[in-house]
Parts: sequence; structure tokens; C-alpha cells
Amino acid sequence: KKMTASTYVGRIASVPDNNGFGFVGIGSVTKTDGSNHNLKTEHDIFIHQDECSVPLRVGLEVSFEAVPEELVAQVIANRPAPEIPRESGPVPNPEEILRRFLLHLYPALELFGADFNALNTDDTEFDRQVDEAVRMQLGLDMGEQANKTRQEIDTFKKTREVFRFLFENGLVRQDAILPMKYLPDIFMAVPVWFFFVNQTNGGKVNEAWKSDDPKVADVTRFFCDLFPKQRWFDIFQMFNHRVRTLSQYKGDIIPPHVTRRMKEATTLFDYVAIMTPYHDVAGKDWQNIEWLRSIDPYLVGFKKGIPYFFILGRFSDSGTFPLHNELVADTVAFLKANSDKLAGFNQVQQPFWYQGVEAERSGVSSWAADVRENGWLGTHLQEVVKNLLSAFDRGVMFDWIRGETD
Repeated sequence: KKMTASTYVGRIASVPDNNGFGFVGIGSVTKTDGSNHNLKTEHDIFIHQDECSVPLRVGLEVSFEAVPEELVAQVIANRPAPEIPRESGPVPNPEEILRRFLLHLYPALELFGADFNALNTDDTEFDRQVDEAVRMQLGLDMGEQANKTRQEIDTFKKTREVFRFLFENGLVRQDAILPMKYLPDIFMAVPVWFFFVNQTNGGKVNEAWKSDDPKVADVTRFFCDLFPKQRWFDIFQMFNHRVRTLSQYKGDIIPPHVTRRMKEATTLFDYVAIMTPYHDVAGKDWQNIEWLRSIDPYLVGFKKGIPYFFILGRFSDSGTFPLHNELVADTVAFLKANSDKLAGFNQVQQPFWYQGVEAERSGVSSWAADVRENGWLGTHLQEVVKNLLSAFDRGVMFDWIRGETD
């Protein structure tokens, strides 16, 4: 990578199921001169087969480079997802945790006799009470309310299916069910996304890749609207201007357990994405990006109307946060090294670029003045990156992206 890195040596402590990755035992790591490593982590170091010229095996001594320690330390100072525990093990009483989640999300349904047990499959009495309530609403000429009741019940049942899936896959963990507030904290580690797109919409999405300036896709609108701030619109689209499908994914080998989970998840979630640190893939709209890929993507699910997102898997199966700080540091290093390449966006005048619901309705561009004054979209995005890096240096990057601070 075009960044300063320190070189270390250590021995591989484990190679889980020979799936193409392993972990260097932190207790064996030293600097190349034999002195203490002084890495700011107590965890073993993830290593991918692509980074090693010989097959990974326990006991193999390897040398490796680490993201500059000062960058990682600054990521920590920015306090990513501060309220989320870093432990990834199972929690006690997962059924009760899911029951409380459902009750929190759909409190009004308690009056209908809803069963908030995520493992429940018998809704006979619940459906009877709902049918009775809907008949009374229709009898009172409250058709809109009746439709709203039906929609709420349908959403509740689908959410309960999602929670049953989480239970059956051992995903009821404190680091796997995250408030939507913390999506930018994860995004900055893995900003390049690949989506499952059904066959109905697949043709339209793939066709957009033939255009120098594709129209804004519905999936882009959904994720931008999660944080209705122009800075988030810009940062998300900077890396995901075009919707990438799973068929376009050409990264690390997807472990079998992730593939199985992904296949089932696509029937339950509104959006399923592989979130990756493959910064170089964003380069179709940037200018000639060359960047050594980081590794260990996430599989993530999203359900409309639920203010949480779900970490469904990690390629290394190591939990959400191991190497997270390093991945964020890598994204920051990438932006520092390549913000000039954003000039590639200047090639399209008046580009399709999502600016929020109100801007679309009114036709008023919230960044048009900057674009006219400074020279098109790429120049505007360079200013966004400048402000993001300034927020990073001040220790408030994630709050800044969310729009909670200037």
C-alpha cells in the first residue's frame, strides 16, 4: 500500500478448517530485529493465504506488515460504536432477548394477543383477534386503518421470521445486532458493497454499469435516507455510485457457512450485502486506483422499518470487531492517498447524484452551488473528504458522518 508500515514476524497459531486464512499468535510476534512488537492489540493477527507465498500451517513463521500504529490509535480515539461490547460469544437466554426486541419494536400488538416468542409458529388466536379488529375497523369505514393494521401484522411476522433465523444460526450476540446509528462505524471499515439483487431488478442494475452516469437506484436511496445528511449521501455514493451485485463479486473465497447463511437470508431480509474493504473496486468513477486489498468482508442483512442491522457473518468467522480498527485505518489511509483521484467524477456534468427526498421533490440541489463554484462533483467530493479527515483528526469522524457534529 502507499503508506508507511512496520514489519513484524510471528508464528501462525491456527488455521481454522483450512479455509484460506489463519491467525498469527500475538504472543509470538516481535519486530524484525527481535524487539517487542508494541502493537496495540491483544488479539491474534489475521492473515490471508493470498498474502503468503506458501500454504498456511500452524507453526509457520511469517513476516507481515501492519497498518501504521498511529492511524489505528486515532481510530480508537474516534470511539467506533462505543456502546457495543467487543465480545462475540453467545448471550444467555437468547429467546428472551429476542422477545424483548419484538415487544420493543411492536408494542401495540400486545393488545392483540401477539406472541412475541421468536420461535412461535402458532398464530391461531392472534390471527382471530386481528381479523375481528379489522372487521370492526372496516365496519366503521376505517379502511385506511384496517390496511395499516394488516401491514403492521405482516411486518411483525416477517420480523419474527428474521429473529428465528438469528436464533437458529447462533447470531443472537451483542456484536451482531447493531443499532442503525452505528452503520457509519462499520461502513468506514468496509465501504464497498455487493448486494443480492433478485432477477426482476437484476437486469436494470447491470444495465446501469454500461452508463457513464447511471440514475440513482432505489437501494442507494434507501441507504442514503438512513442518515439524511448530504455528507453521508456523498460518502456512501463515493464508494457505491453504482449498485454492485453478488454476480460482480470477485474477492476472497466465500466460506461455505457464509454462502449457506446468505442463501437463506435473501428470503428474509429486504437487503443482503457483502460489505468489503476492496477500495480499489470503487475505481470505475475515480481515476486509476491502485491499492492492495484488505481482507475479511462482512455479510450483513437489513430489514425495512427495523432500526437495527444484522451482522450475519464474517469470512473469518471471528466476530464483528477483530481487525475493525485496522480496517477503518486502512480506509482513512486510502482516502488520504487517493482523494485527488476523485477528480474522475468531474467527467460528468450535472450527474445523477442522490441528495435526499426533499431535494428530489423540489428539484433543488443542496450542493449545486459548490459544484458550480468549484468545478463539478469530483471537486466537491474532495472537499467532503478533506472535512472527513479533519473530523478524524479531531476524534469525531463517526459523529460527523452521522451529522451529529460539524
